[in-house]
Amino acid sequence: MRVFKYLVFIVLLLSIFSCRSTKDVFKVESSIPPISKRKLYKKVKDSTLQYTALRLKKVKISIIDEGKTNSYKGSIRIIKDSSIWISMNAALGIEAARFLLTKDSVFYIDRYHKEYFKGGYEFFSDKLGVEINYKLIQGFLTSEFINYEREIKNVKNPLYNLVNAQVDNGLYYFLSLSDRKLQRRKRKIERFLNRKKSINQYYQIIYVNPNTFKVNNVLVEDIGAHWQMKVKYSDYSRFSGNLFHNNVDFLLTTIKTKIQCSIKYSGIQFKDKLSLPFRIPSNYKSVK
Repeated sequence: MRVFKYLVFIVLLLSIFSCRSTKDVFKVESSIPPISKRKLYKKVKDSTLQYTALRLKKVKISIIDEGKTNSYKGSIRIIKDSSIWISMNAALGIEAARFLLTKDSVFYIDRYHKEYFKGGYEFFSDKLGVEINYKLIQGFLTSEFINYEREIKNVKNPLYNLVNAQVDNGLYYFLSLSDRKLQRRKRKIERFLNRKKSINQYYQIIYVNPNTFKVNNVLVEDIGAHWQMKVKYSDYSRFSGNLFHNNVDFLLTTIKTKIQCSIKYSGIQFKDKLSLPFRIPSNYKSVK
């Protein structure tokens, strides 16, 4: 089950894949003009990858969990708005696990222990205390603009609870709560906790590069549930006129765990169709 635990961090972070480095394109300007949040959002959406299916042939993943480093190689296939397939290999290229994610279900095979899992996305929240769904996973995989609170609450407005776009250190950013409101919400949460009641209060910052309008780094925090996720994208490349992230650094801190993850990508293919082979051997044992 340990390798399945890592799926959360892999699929949340696997961003965009590519070829040749073009780092000079991403120099941050010291002074940038103000912009409305709707105009900034439109520019970010216009820079989002357009695809039907993606095949990422090579992925390198390094995970530090409780002081122990685990390394994997693998591959990923995505059929947009449908399914995500992930194969993870350990030493000597032997497959350790295979995953298949659909809109409402999660499947995985643990080759080492001859076990399999079939269930819903509540598995992630039960194990880690972080709510997640297919839309969020696909969004992080393809470096889309992700408004976590909006996706969790299934709100139509993509800018739900995000205040006007602002400027900080040469980057644009969206913010869900001003400092004043944030402090008020924290005091409210403390009152709830003192009464032994739970409350979710999400706080988000989404930084955007002003030259490329790609997401630069993200902070998502649930102040009430005491978890925080940080994502930083770096080392860009250009593929057929599109810009992609080669590296992602990720940190997830919850009450239960703290995990750091570094991911590197190479070998992307755009497809019209993809096969997603997934078969559970008859001698494998079901786990919950």
